[in-house]
Amino acid sequence: MIDKPPFESSAYGRIEQVFLSVPSWVLRYQRQVEVRGTAAVFRSVFTSFRPHVRFVVVTQQEGEPHLREWMSDLGVADRTDVIAIPNRTKLSIWAEDKFTMCTDNSGKRLLMHPFSDAHRGDAEAAKAVARSFGWEYVEVDHSFQSGNILAGTDFLLVGADSASGLPDLGTSCTLPKPNIIETRVPVPGFDQSFESRDIEIGGQPWRELCYRGNRAETKQPFFHIDGFLTIAGKGVDGRDRMLVGDPGMAAEALEMDLPDHSLRAAFDDIAAQLDDAGFCVVRNPLPLVFQDDHINKTRHWYFASANNALVEIDGAQKTVWLPTYGHGHWSALELTDRINEKVWQQLGFETRALGDFHQFALNLGSLRCITKCLVRSRMSTAC
Repeated sequence: MIDKPPFESSAYGRIEQVFLSVPSWVLRYQRQVEVRGTAAVFRSVFTSFRPHVRFVVVTQQEGEPHLREWMSDLGVADRTDVIAIPNRTKLSIWAEDKFTMCTDNSGKRLLMHPFSDAHRGDAEAAKAVARSFGWEYVEVDHSFQSGNILAGTDFLLVGADSASGLPDLGTSCTLPKPNIIETRVPVPGFDQSFESRDIEIGGQPWRELCYRGNRAETKQPFFHIDGFLTIAGKGVDGRDRMLVGDPGMAAEALEMDLPDHSLRAAFDDIAAQLDDAGFCVVRNPLPLVFQDDHINKTRHWYFASANNALVEIDGAQKTVWLPTYGHGHWSALELTDRINEKVWQQLGFETRALGDFHQFALNLGSLRCITKCLVRSRMSTAC
């Protein structure tokens, strides 16, 4: 074991600085129905943090005046650094995976971006952040993303699909031996039989899409482990607690049938492995839901993940920011939202529930994916 992995902790330390990526289309077209919900979520994120938290926000130049107006309206302009990049640069909303923060053995901050990442616009955003704060920008020739890495106090969880893609940091950083997260249960990839399954709805032929985001020969039931795993501090016995999403638990609470493609056995297998590895495993609801495209007669399945949360463990003060899904067509998920809150509260956490994250989850992300903790204080990690 080492004192602290070089990656910024996924849970420990008071959150001091948060990075967000807000493309100009979110700012300029928020009156459009399809954009309004996305804009509302981003606005709620800014107001959900405590007053000491500073923000770093990247947008395109055409979105900068709209963003500054947002920040002024929300009362956070004096603690927000706005970074504008050229309009031609494609920018995604996924802040967490744009880069990985690392602190080397000398205390120098490194900002790493995988060279193999297809989203080169995100690389430009990462470079702009590094320049703004004088951090070293490093492109590494490996395929890894922060959503597939969870760092505790002295342990590292890495999704099996990225295990061979962790960068070689040489002697500048000391990596602990990672716990590889993989299931021994076969997981179909999105490009296999379930990519396009013919079904019938209302007497009409439809298609349904399952396992979106999973690649061929995947060893993960979800393409990033932060979609179903959450670090939750230490228990009274000193063991590290890990929340593991459970589709079956959600279906039972909602009194709904559990689809065959829920991969419940895969999540159960990972939970059992973590228990064997010495973690204190806590299960929480992970609903498997769908959105229907009536124009193209396609049903898209996705997980309404509350595990993709922001966790702050600052000594005895513990807080979790949770995405919610009990909205609109899926108002029934208010129940699983409440259960997830109760799970955290029973672990001693203050819960802060945010808005409707369905549109993000449909695109395989949620709250942690659109935020990135750049700086956490080095506070006590006692529970």
